[in-house]
Amino acid sequence: MKYIGNTGEIILRLRKGRLLSRRSLAEHICSTKHLERIEKGLHSPSVFLFERLLERLGQQPDKYIYTFANINDRAIYTQTCRLRALMDMYVNKSFEAEVCKLEQLVWQRIKPSQTSLNQDFSDNFILQFLLLCKARLKIILYNDVESGLDICLDAIKLTIPNFSITSLSCLSEALLFSDEIYIINMIAQTYFAKNPQLTIDILKEIKLNIERSQVEHTLEFRLYPIILYNLSKAFGLTNDHKEELDTCELGIKSCVAQRSLHRLPQLYFNKAFALQELQQFSAARENFKISLTLAEIMGDKDLIQAISEYINTINY
Repeated sequence: MKYIGNTGEIILRLRKGRLLSRRSLAEHICSTKHLERIEKGLHSPSVFLFERLLERLGQQPDKYIYTFANINDRAIYTQTCRLRALMDMYVNKSFEAEVCKLEQLVWQRIKPSQTSLNQDFSDNFILQFLLLCKARLKIILYNDVESGLDICLDAIKLTIPNFSITSLSCLSEALLFSDEIYIINMIAQTYFAKNPQLTIDILKEIKLNIERSQVEHTLEFRLYPIILYNLSKAFGLTNDHKEELDTCELGIKSCVAQRSLHRLPQLYFNKAFALQELQQFSAARENFKISLTLAEIMGDKDLIQAISEYINTINY
């Protein structure tokens, strides 16, 4: 048994509260029959499957996970939460040490050779997150984009075996989870320089996928401004500044709705740049100022310096 208590009753109650069918809830997580067994108390899901079901139901997993998970799974879940908090801020040697701790916990739970799909995806979920962290290290800490891309592709194929950058139809076939969105976003970013149109195609599919989820407080929806920021950047690289502007405005609205500063200064900066390229200089100057003010509020010294240096080059 992986849980003390009836997790099936919780899932059943939440599912009926959301008016979801078993098929809709189980999509891309486990089989409908497997979910039925969980709800009837005939099977105890792993902590990672339970987390995905709660995520799909728009719930914060913490209050359930720490009540029902066993000691080993709780340790892994706690470490993943720690890494999620660090991932967008500090990808450094300390982050690498935390990834190593997670790897040790994961291999204590499963065999290293066990990387193929299983009945409920459980081990694949945590393996996928581990590979996501390793890809971040390769790309950001070691500046090894190609190796990072290879790791990302291995990671996404754990749960989307038919994923291919040359055929993106698989992204419209199922609702994506936050880790999958994060990984595919990283894949898209590796093509910024060499194929920005491919970046746009990938990010537009993710954008549509998030919009289909219709649950604004899920982890997936909180990634929405990040996707819009990267999409606006890609539009800028292809000189489609009208789309860049529209995407930035949508991203800013999303940040405001979520009451989040994350990516808000960058979105205002990209908006200002798009306005500048569209020769709307007064509006551009105002948005550059907003971008700098927000960066100062956040206390992000590197971002403050980058924005300030660019503003100092403006001659209008």
